[in-house]
Amino acid sequence: MRSFGHTKHAVAWLASLWGREYHDLRIILEQQQGLSYVSFSARFQKIAARSAIVTLFGFVGALVGLTSYSAYLSVTRSDLERSHKEIFQALIASSAGLNLPTEELSYSQADMVLLAQTIRERDEEIRSALTQASFDLALENQNLDQRVEDTGLTKEVISIIQSNSGMGGFGRDVEEGSGIASSMTSELKKQDSENQRLRTILDALPARMPVQDYYVTSKFGFRKHPITQKRSFHSGVDMVTRSDDAVFPAKAGLVVLARKYYNYGNSIILRHENGVETLYAHLDKILVKEGDQVNLDTQIGVVGNTGQSTGKHLHFEVSVGGYPVDPYKVISTANYVRQNQKEKR
Repeated sequence: MRSFGHTKHAVAWLASLWGREYHDLRIILEQQQGLSYVSFSARFQKIAARSAIVTLFGFVGALVGLTSYSAYLSVTRSDLERSHKEIFQALIASSAGLNLPTEELSYSQADMVLLAQTIRERDEEIRSALTQASFDLALENQNLDQRVEDTGLTKEVISIIQSNSGMGGFGRDVEEGSGIASSMTSELKKQDSENQRLRTILDALPARMPVQDYYVTSKFGFRKHPITQKRSFHSGVDMVTRSDDAVFPAKAGLVVLARKYYNYGNSIILRHENGVETLYAHLDKILVKEGDQVNLDTQIGVVGNTGQSTGKHLHFEVSVGGYPVDPYKVISTANYVRQNQKEKR
């Protein structure tokens, strides 16, 4: 309060100096040689006084301005340090997995620059890896797409596999209730999705023939029927074994039929995932029963000559949702893809 009073008196005094009436002033100086005079006109005194007041107020104003600017810098510095701290903490949070000694780092600009550089290098490595992964997937997808084409599967068959349909190809005579059991915004995401689509198709297919050491006597497609001698469509392949007559599943699955089946004689139908079914016909013996789950090591039957047949052989069919497909093409392609997968591992 006292300081305010002093300031008020000082301002009043300066104001009086500014507005007072000045008179000419003569100063007498006594020297050894005599007297001398120094004169100050009223106008000069007025100008000098006002100049001094203006200079004083300018100095005070500058001092106040510098003080205010210093306070502003102090606040700004505080805000900047707080911002740096937040940025630093954010950088630390984003540096997970870099094994940085974060407990030893301070909030200095040099530390933040170092950490930001490390994170940028990591991001560049990740971006490079993603680009390479996308490129590799694209190449793999081209190969898989060609393999799918090699199977000869139609669009309808591929659609059934992709829809994970439970439809079968030989189910017209299978009784229900007989114990039958009823898955990048970016190029990488796009390629990964396409890769999964292609693998879903190929993984659903059987990858091996049901017998070993055999030769084919009749291929898939149109032929002259060996008994009727009429041109007809052969929906599977006929295989004659040279030594071992044991029949194994072409793919793990569920036995949905194990009995005599029309002109096929003793037959077995296995249902696999994605609407795929396999038929094994003209068997001498059936070693499984309907409702059994079988794997690749399960012997399901023995090659024979039952039903409408001209000799001992195995008639083998692959069907997807009711559409017969070429077993040899399907199995050769699926086996090739799976062998490559094993080699990559």
